[in-house]
Amino acid sequence: MFEFSHSFYRFPEEVNTRLDVLYNDAIYDDVYAEMDSSPFNFIPLSKGVDFLKDSRNPLLTPDEEFYYAEIGNVDIVKGKLGAVKMLGSEATSSRTRRVMYKDNILVSTTRPTRKAIAKVPSSLDGEICSTGFAVLRSIPEILPDFLLFSLRSDVSKKQFERYCTGAGYPAINQEKDLPKVLIPLLDKNEQELILSQVKRIQYHALRYEVLAKRVFEKTKTYFKEEINIPYDYENEKNYFHKSGFEKEKLSFHVFPENMDNRLNYLTYNPRLSVIDQLKTEYSTIKLSDILTEPIKRGNQPLYDETGSRKVIKTVDVSDEGINLEQCLSVEDDFFERSRENYVVKGDILITSTGIGSIGKISIYNHDEPVLCDGHISIIRISDEYSASFVCHFLRSHYGQVQIESLFTGSSGQIELQPSDIGGIILPDSSDLGIPLSKQVEIAERMDDKLGLYFINRKQAEKKWIEADQRFEEYILGKIPLPY
Repeated sequence: MFEFSHSFYRFPEEVNTRLDVLYNDAIYDDVYAEMDSSPFNFIPLSKGVDFLKDSRNPLLTPDEEFYYAEIGNVDIVKGKLGAVKMLGSEATSSRTRRVMYKDNILVSTTRPTRKAIAKVPSSLDGEICSTGFAVLRSIPEILPDFLLFSLRSDVSKKQFERYCTGAGYPAINQEKDLPKVLIPLLDKNEQELILSQVKRIQYHALRYEVLAKRVFEKTKTYFKEEINIPYDYENEKNYFHKSGFEKEKLSFHVFPENMDNRLNYLTYNPRLSVIDQLKTEYSTIKLSDILTEPIKRGNQPLYDETGSRKVIKTVDVSDEGINLEQCLSVEDDFFERSRENYVVKGDILITSTGIGSIGKISIYNHDEPVLCDGHISIIRISDEYSASFVCHFLRSHYGQVQIESLFTGSSGQIELQPSDIGGIILPDSSDLGIPLSKQVEIAERMDDKLGLYFINRKQAEKKWIEADQRFEEYILGKIPLPY
């Protein structure tokens, strides 16, 4: 939305059936003028795609698994789509009904200006997405990737903005307004030429991401060296809570007298022997004993497009950091009423639900307090410990292998209870453990190692954005096609 004030006027004959200020704003005249001056034709979306409405109710097959994609599963920088595995019996929401197919383009009709727009990969062919998406199939004359770039361009974003209705949570009507959005129609050879150029830029983005990933993976080895409790590196690749299955067969036995009240085999996985070694090498303590207040979850926000206060969701958290730029917002009043759930600088956040998403850990390092939703646990460390060190510990194999032994639930709906998180074992800050001064030193060395990772990740993001910008320059005729 606009971040400045301006004035304009319209004569009665210029006003359409809509009287809202944003729709009639003269600033959009420039958008259409740019399209008119382009050497290429622009057509209504209704003439370039079929709007698919296929639906399936997974509740009718309660024991069958399926993949479900919702708006939060879209990477708004890359235009990539993710999904979570569910059982049919878990599809209780009426929004879990729309069928998507390979190469369809999904457009979030709620807050479409966020660019939650993605192409369906072949791995999700025939799976389910939220009814909050418009599911588009391009006509034969338009390549799916070209349609994707077209809808992610700022030219489309400004049209989405114009057509949206609703102040608190603006949306575009996929029956009436979305079909009116104009998209470029070029010869297929021209489309392929443009795509070859922008994908070349994306290739460089992927190279930076590979470099970043290599750096991040190495930091696991660095932390292992700092703690000096050996373990098989291959164990890090087999976490059940990350993938939903074991990547190798294993067998072991536990005598009844050695069992507690939990019967999940992961509670007794032999790889937990690394924690026994930790207890032998260091004086240890439970996480719950080093907190300034009990671990708590966030709450369910009332999102508002016009709000100025950020809310962190599971998709915004990764081991690499917290992506505040794509966070949704709430109004100041809701924020003020939620003081008991504030996330403040130095808090550790741990994602606490769902296979594949559970166990992501990051530290909040911003001065401005924010909120988090009910799928995230907030851990507030006392001054006798380094929060950064604890964060690195929980991310490491020593923390992740304990998380795997503590979750409850099944069928993808697994969960980490705050009381169970508090039972995680780590070195204490005594001379027989890891004193605070040494914790700080280790954390600083780890952060230094991560410096190159963040540099590469930032370069990758710039390249993704550059690709979108280059595409727009081509379709508006600002740069010639690379014949």
